[in-house]
Amino acid sequence: MTQAALEKGLAITEGELPVFHYSPETGEYLYQSTEYLSVGVGLPANSCTDAPLPAREGYSVYRDTKQGLWVYVENHCGETVFDTRTGQPIIIDRPGAYPPDTTTLAPRTSLDRWNGTAWVIPPDVLAQHLSALKQSKFEEINQWRDEQELAGIIFEWNGHRWDGGQTSHARLSPVLAVAKAGVLPADFFWTDADNQDVAVTAEELIELEVQMLQAMVSQGFRIHERQRAMKKVVSSFATPEEVQAYRIGWDEAEKEHAS
Repeated sequence: MTQAALEKGLAITEGELPVFHYSPETGEYLYQSTEYLSVGVGLPANSCTDAPLPAREGYSVYRDTKQGLWVYVENHCGETVFDTRTGQPIIIDRPGAYPPDTTTLAPRTSLDRWNGTAWVIPPDVLAQHLSALKQSKFEEINQWRDEQELAGIIFEWNGHRWDGGQTSHARLSPVLAVAKAGVLPADFFWTDADNQDVAVTAEELIELEVQMLQAMVSQGFRIHERQRAMKKVVSSFATPEEVQAYRIGWDEAEKEHAS
């Protein structure tokens, strides 16, 4: 097949021509085709006969219609960059240079701030974050303290193990009132922590309360000491990682005693 010849954009001889098409919206090179042109017919819209530039990594080929030539345009589509003002990721969805105020470097933490060349944690930001973490840990310690104070305990008296704590004392209180009024049944018993029914007199029941309260006060003091010790340790930490890794509770030496 004879190759068509063009003059002023129109075929002066009929034939075929290799034609290169580009996007009417963006000018991006799309594809090549072979077009048959009759005399007096021009090229299809958004096409030309000069071959596009060769492929180049990181770039796309575009038609500069004003200058009538092919140009390279950066293309980072699909890449993730990070907003240097917020640290938030941005997926690039259009050709061109990297957007302003972005970097390909990812921040390591939510505390990082861009200093122009790298992500860093400013001292004041770190100090505020560390203070907030410590306060949160103190609140967790307070919650642990409250839970421990409400929890039951077991104490020993008169050869038996007994349940103690606020619930046990509340259960004992009306019985004590009866005992102190001198109307406790003669065959009355109280069940110990091992589910054994133990016969008790009014005097023994009153003494049981004394022992229970002593055990509760002693346990309350241990809880108070422990929560103060934990807060002191947390206060000494210099990094967020130390605060976050700290586990609240009895230390090994106190676990057995507390139970």
